[in-house]
Amino acid sequence: MIFGLIKPEYYSEKIKCIEATWKLIKSLKLCVSYTAVKEKLEQHPDYPSLLSIADCLDGFNVNTLGLKLGYEKLSTLHTPFISLHENKQGEYYNIVHHISGEKINIWDNKLDKNITTSKEVFISDWTGKLLLVEATAASQEPIAEYKQHILEQQKRNWIIVLGILLGVLFISSPILGFNWSSTMYGFGYPFYYFMKFFGLIVSTLLLWYEVDNHNPFLQQICTGAGEKSSCNSVLASKSAKLLGIISWSEIGFAYFLSGLFVLIVYGLGGVYQILLMATSIVSLVYIPYSLFVQYNVIKKWCPLCLLVQVVLLLEGITSIYLLNSNHVNLSNIFFNNGTALLSLALLFIAPLVIWYFISDTIKKAKESRFATSALSRIKNDPAIFNTLLEKQDEIGELPKNLGIIIGDQNAKHQIVKICNPHCGPCAKMHVKLEQLLGQVKDVSVQIIFNTPLNTKDRRYLPTKHLLAIANSDKANHSLDHALDDWYTAPVKLYDAFAEKYPVDNLEDEKLDACIKTMSDWCNHHNIAATPTVFINGYKLPKNYSINELALILKD
Repeated sequence: MIFGLIKPEYYSEKIKCIEATWKLIKSLKLCVSYTAVKEKLEQHPDYPSLLSIADCLDGFNVNTLGLKLGYEKLSTLHTPFISLHENKQGEYYNIVHHISGEKINIWDNKLDKNITTSKEVFISDWTGKLLLVEATAASQEPIAEYKQHILEQQKRNWIIVLGILLGVLFISSPILGFNWSSTMYGFGYPFYYFMKFFGLIVSTLLLWYEVDNHNPFLQQICTGAGEKSSCNSVLASKSAKLLGIISWSEIGFAYFLSGLFVLIVYGLGGVYQILLMATSIVSLVYIPYSLFVQYNVIKKWCPLCLLVQVVLLLEGITSIYLLNSNHVNLSNIFFNNGTALLSLALLFIAPLVIWYFISDTIKKAKESRFATSALSRIKNDPAIFNTLLEKQDEIGELPKNLGIIIGDQNAKHQIVKICNPHCGPCAKMHVKLEQLLGQVKDVSVQIIFNTPLNTKDRRYLPTKHLLAIANSDKANHSLDHALDDWYTAPVKLYDAFAEKYPVDNLEDEKLDACIKTMSDWCNHHNIAATPTVFINGYKLPKNYSINELALILKD
């Protein structure tokens, strides 16, 4: 039942947005990691939307164009592209690969696979909106970030594979070592074992729901049976906790986990399983209580809770059958196995104690992740950013042609970077500003060097040389390369740099005048720390980084 519910329809609009973007990037065969796609989308102020997908792709230097067309014009468009659809469950995105008359080949978001469908089916919930994409030679994630993300993903994959293999080996060990010919009722013991295992899966889902009740997969399970089904109504009720302290989900998890552990360690058919079967018979009293509360008090059904009742019922029936068939005297078993009873009690309590200490940490970590994504979306809202920006220190109008200007001097967004040629953070920011200039068209960067007019200061010569390159006839050709070489060099050696980028205007008096003007300007505005950044005349707010400006400064 559970596994039948694991299907793409449980995806929320947010997951559909991520999956569609990722599938498109894979079809374009770009060097972009899933982690980077997910992060860019979740931090977008309009996520999930077609705009968030477009801006995400722009961040990887993929050209995009949003259109609204009729079906008859689709065959003239370059594929693949994203089409926006809407149904009762919300918006979702398909990827169109090929169109031939009345037939259209798409990646279907609902089915998570490539299919060929008809025009009628495609347009039945198509909004008419689509996003054209075009990859270029520069379309990729920064190589260093890509390699790091891929390495992290590979580590996670290996851990998952290793965990599954060890888990299967560990869990199957009692079955592999069971003597099937030892008793005519042998099949009942493995069946009981599988009930414990299945019960652990269901109780884990219940615990998962308590931690993350907005999870779309769990929501699909808990609401898929109609209006009368609601896990949240049941699990959030007063009846969901024993004495208002410990939830029945936690008790169920401890019950199945401890039972499964005992069967794995001590094997099937022994005294420990007999004791467990006795507890299974006792647990049958919980079934009518749970059904009564759901039916008569809460008037809602929890599908996962009902699955637990089914497992308990099957466990109980199996236990009664096996104990009666083998003529087990429970009073003698209890009387002669006090140590085993104590062990069972401790094993039951242990998961409860461990969960008590880690549950808050897990919940806070989950809440923190959602809060971080929500904060990023708020921060990346241009209206919020501009409001905060206008409350920062204002620099007024800069002297024209001061320092080094990269880009159009009359650009809509003007960034001023005050830096030091020997400053490590300035070097890192230079790389980020280069990426920003590649992502946002209407932006210029003005570099002001906080360098004193002192020939003995180590900042003087590299500053003067960079200014000389910027003012030479070869400026357009070598300035970008010179800045990159200087700032990205692990060890900054001026003599080697000067030899690679020779200039014939180094003695120009205007260069010293420019250095003095920049130094005086920095002193006048009390700028001591580098790098310091101003956006459109205002100091960049402390809680913002250059990486976040690409979304904010786009028109």
